[in-house]
Amino acid sequence: MSGTHKQRKILFLAANPKATSSLRLQEEEREIKEKLRIQGYGKVPISSSGATRPRDIQQAMLDSRPQIVHFSGHGMGKEGLIFEDIDGQTKLISSEALAELAKIFSERGLECAVLNACYSDFQANALAQYIPYVIGMSQSIGDRAAIEFLIGFYGAIGAGESVEFAYRLGCNAIALAGYSGDLVPKLLQKKKHSLPKEMVKRASSMYPDPPPEIPDPISEEKLKIALDNSILSWRRVETYIQEEREQVRVEISRKYKFKTFIDVIEFMHQTAPVCEHVLHHPRWENLWRTVEVYLTTWDIEHQISDRDIQLAKFLDHAFANFPGSDFEN
Repeated sequence: MSGTHKQRKILFLAANPKATSSLRLQEEEREIKEKLRIQGYGKVPISSSGATRPRDIQQAMLDSRPQIVHFSGHGMGKEGLIFEDIDGQTKLISSEALAELAKIFSERGLECAVLNACYSDFQANALAQYIPYVIGMSQSIGDRAAIEFLIGFYGAIGAGESVEFAYRLGCNAIALAGYSGDLVPKLLQKKKHSLPKEMVKRASSMYPDPPPEIPDPISEEKLKIALDNSILSWRRVETYIQEEREQVRVEISRKYKFKTFIDVIEFMHQTAPVCEHVLHHPRWENLWRTVEVYLTTWDIEHQISDRDIQLAKFLDHAFANFPGSDFEN
């Protein structure tokens, strides 16, 4: 590997309690490490935790801060994934508990979870609420087929490919090796937020279709009433236009703080079509999990019109659709 792409931190969690059937976990880990080493990940390409107990999981996550967490072991469908207790016996961890862990570490860069355990699609669905990619097994899968999948998957990850591409290569690796089960691994992606239809309809009706080309500016008194009542968290700001240093631009501004950077991009992606529909486009600045929005009406020499007030209301409603997001003053 030339080093031109970022290496993802990977955490390998393994559990094969005494009362469960024996799995080839050491071989699996060795194959993954070797594939990553070939791609230039170094002598110790992943962090690992063997005979993993529930109390070990959080500490391993804190120590390695992984972008990819890999679990290898047994699953019991809806009942959960099997880990070990202090005596090496089975200890079930529920989908809800694992999902909450994923939710917490999604704020620390967790991108993907690979659940190499039979019937782990229940847990995969729970985790996919909070992290971008999760791979689970829809039914039982043989050791050799599972290992071939992981060789293909991590070979692509080591080469800097996307999770989607790596998943497809992993499934193909099973087929190329002549094993059945290439349809067992399932890739789930975090569900994107979607604005309610009534919200889109409301935004689309802000102005006649087509919107007026040149709206009327509102008075300072009417702007103050809006800022004090309907768009409480917005503020009036003045800036000089860079190209015309003598001209003052009057804007209303609002800063939003999101749970993740991905939510920031999704918010902008969702609201952009509405802005285009009403022919009114915000100026916004993004820094990590925050986006600051500035609204002014360019057609009336950068003054505030009712179009700005209505769009500010819509953006506030759209933002409220992102759970866990906070307004930031």
